[in-house]
Amino acid sequence: MGSAVTLDIVAAFVWVVLVALGWRSGALRQVVRIIAAVAVVAGSSSVSPFVRDTLFESSGPATPGVEALSLLLSGIFIYAGVVFAGWLAVRILRMASDTLGKLDRFAGAMLGALKGLILVYFAVVLVVLIENPLTEHDPDNALGLQGGRAATFVKAHNVLAPWQFPNLRRLHDALVGGALAVELRAQDRVRAHGRAADFLRREALQEMLADEALMAWVREDNYAMTLADARVRELLNDREAVEAMRQVHWSTLRDDLEALSSPDAANEP
Repeated sequence: MGSAVTLDIVAAFVWVVLVALGWRSGALRQVVRIIAAVAVVAGSSSVSPFVRDTLFESSGPATPGVEALSLLLSGIFIYAGVVFAGWLAVRILRMASDTLGKLDRFAGAMLGALKGLILVYFAVVLVVLIENPLTEHDPDNALGLQGGRAATFVKAHNVLAPWQFPNLRRLHDALVGGALAVELRAQDRVRAHGRAADFLRREALQEMLADEALMAWVREDNYAMTLADARVRELLNDREAVEAMRQVHWSTLRDDLEALSSPDAANEP
């Protein structure tokens, strides 16, 4: 078995361990940890900017490494806080309860499996976020952290990146919309969306649209690779540009143009 699946092996091992720990702990403690795991995924994107601003003195989108570390620390803080509060509650409840039975242990294993999926997903999101630095420092993938089924799945179903980087999501939609408008000769669709045409005429946007490598990542919605581009971070840290970008509903424009480019649309009379 090659090293290319190291990440998959680690993810599977961690999941199995968490299932075993769930069996040992029982359902009651696992409920608390499930709540903590959900809180990590739901709240880390909101807490991350405060951690980044406080610890790294960065008031806007930073490098992928800083963003990943801020997200990781946010998850740790949230998880520890929720688990501690739950531990106190469980101790109080158990003062008047008997030893957990087999049914409770089985339920604990099931909950451990669910918690394992959530936490493994979160961990793989962090690995995917530092994809560009990993590629630079490990071009031969000796560590086996690039590729694999886990990373591929997370890239296709990354719910955290759009939450953490809403303006990067808008920029992706803007760039894809601008590229499709040129390819389909549908600039009229762009003009119909208010200030979209003015924004896309900016020199920075034109430079990005002309970069085939960058646009390939944008079309795939690969947030890690586009965030690694200094031009993207510079635009996202430009308050005036971000404000102008927020004046347009880019996701609607992108959906309209992608629908226009679909095979079904091409076959219509």
